[in-house]
Amino acid sequence: MPTKTWLDYHTEYLPSGRDDAEFCDLTKDDIPIYVAKTLHQGYTVPGYAINGVGYFVSVELQPFQTNHFQVCVGTFLKFRQNNARGMVADDKVDESERITIGSFKIEEVRYCGMIDNQNTCHINLDDQVYFKGAPEFNIFVESKTNDSDELDSDDENA
Repeated sequence: MPTKTWLDYHTEYLPSGRDDAEFCDLTKDDIPIYVAKTLHQGYTVPGYAINGVGYFVSVELQPFQTNHFQVCVGTFLKFRQNNARGMVADDKVDESERITIGSFKIEEVRYCGMIDNQNTCHINLDDQVYFKGAPEFNIFVESKTNDSDELDSDDENA
């Protein structure tokens, strides 16, 4: 199984020439929407990145953008219904401070965001916070392969 790593997008990922960053979807112009995370006010929050800009929601549920973010590489991620233990943005912090990565579609395009302690997923799109409560969103889990057949048939719809 590949080893999951987070790389700074601008200083590590782009210069490396790698092309294995995980993405949750493509924009309507076929630009990858990367699974991303950033450190904000002492918390590692998940979100997504497009064209070198990261889009996130703070723990205070405020949308923000930044050029300082990391992308996930070296693993295979799958969407699952919100009934399993999902991937967290930082597994090195105390369990009570871990923020799970969630995902759902907005206008037929999948984006990533943070799941709060009320089991609601929040995503920043165009500086507006969209949200869905469980079970209306998906979580990411690591997979042993890049086999799309592993995806549950109804998982893709959230």
